[in-house]
Amino acid sequence: MPESRQYGSAVADEVTPWPGRSAGVTPAQVHARIARGHPIDFIDVRTTSEWNSGHAVGAQHVPLSRLDPLAVVGRRQGRPNDPICVISAADDRSAAACDVFLRAGFPQALRVEGGIGAWTQAGLPMQFHKPSPSLGFLKQAGILLVVAIAVIFVIPGSPISIWGSAFNLETPAGVRATAGVTPQPTEDEIFFEREVVSASAAAAVLVEYHAGWSTPSQLLAAEIEALRRERGDRLRVVRIDIDDHAAFARDQGVTGVPDIRLWVRGSEAARFTGYRREADIADWVGQFTPAR
Repeated sequence: MPESRQYGSAVADEVTPWPGRSAGVTPAQVHARIARGHPIDFIDVRTTSEWNSGHAVGAQHVPLSRLDPLAVVGRRQGRPNDPICVISAADDRSAAACDVFLRAGFPQALRVEGGIGAWTQAGLPMQFHKPSPSLGFLKQAGILLVVAIAVIFVIPGSPISIWGSAFNLETPAGVRATAGVTPQPTEDEIFFEREVVSASAAAAVLVEYHAGWSTPSQLLAAEIEALRRERGDRLRVVRIDIDDHAAFARDQGVTGVPDIRLWVRGSEAARFTGYRREADIADWVGQFTPAR
């Protein structure tokens, strides 16, 4: 049996065959591969909070909700036919992740039997992260800081303002009070309002956030273009490169590519991330727009 289809035993020095795909792989077999310094594709599909509470040494964090098989395969460490080991808190999520790989054409994904619990019980090395301040706490602290700055430096009538409480709040004679300046929309915002929001009143608009360095973006672009040609003027496609329009993409909440959003009649109807085939995208679009 080729070396790429074998893992070493965690106890003995001899090499033991890799089990069948349906049987999965044991934590000891995975750790043996890591301990010997062999390349391994080992991903943890649990949530971020679960990952931060402790994870297997040597694993990479890829939450099941954001699992992109093409991205994982594109940066894998082992040989093309080597197994991709998947671990979670329970076998059901590992099996679900393996199914995602299988549907994408990568049948070599194997679940780690017993999940992170079995890894811990076997006494295998774990890594832990110090808890970071919660988003809610940081948001509240930021609000308090802004209020404090406003009281001290901005509001003239405040007793603790640097301007003093004796500051004259009345507008001097002959001086005209003016309203605050309204921020002007950026070119990206003007373009989006015209080509997406307004245009979606006449035909559905598919907004495709992409990047030139992203292989899934390149593959998905071909599927979307085929769908656009098939639907003609019933579907518009607007492609936005997140590198060329970084600030706008950030304001729109884009955290990864490809990120696809469907606009219908002036509002966003649905979105998805990652790669999908043309037929799947057509079914997805068809839920919100007529096919003919």
